[in-house]
Amino acid sequence: MTHWIKYRFMQAGEEQETCDLVIRVFNEFVAHQYSEQDIQKFLKYVEPHCLSKRCQKGNFVLVAATKDKIVGMIELVRNGHISLFFVEGHLQRIGIGKELLRKSLEIFRRKNQTLKEITVNLSLNAVNICKKIAFSITESEKEEIDTRLVPMQLEF
Repeated sequence: MTHWIKYRFMQAGEEQETCDLVIRVFNEFVAHQYSEQDIQKFLKYVEPHCLSKRCQKGNFVLVAATKDKIVGMIELVRNGHISLFFVEGHLQRIGIGKELLRKSLEIFRRKNQTLKEITVNLSLNAVNICKKIAFSITESEKEEIDTRLVPMQLEF
């Protein structure tokens, strides 16, 4: 198991490292599906000061960390939407993402007891992973500009 991974809230000052992880994984697994215009829009969204601002407005970021670095992250929006969800490429498929999701949903449900579902818009390469975690597709694939996304939800 991944006992060497600690799951915790992102701390002030870790925004840059967290965003660097997101960009690395995005570039490796997702960017090829996006237009250059959409890549630039995404990169603006994941700038450290933007992540910090979203957290100040009520979003929260949970990270998976070794003693040396952040290797996974998930950002949940107040309305029950997963905004960002990334795990270091070489550490995928060992349960880090599943545990990030489980722990973040546990925290989120405590804060929002009336919430009935969590939503996410996924890139095509993440759909099967989220199906294994019990997400279901809510509508057919949609295209936003040149980006193909699949809306999914997890009902409680």
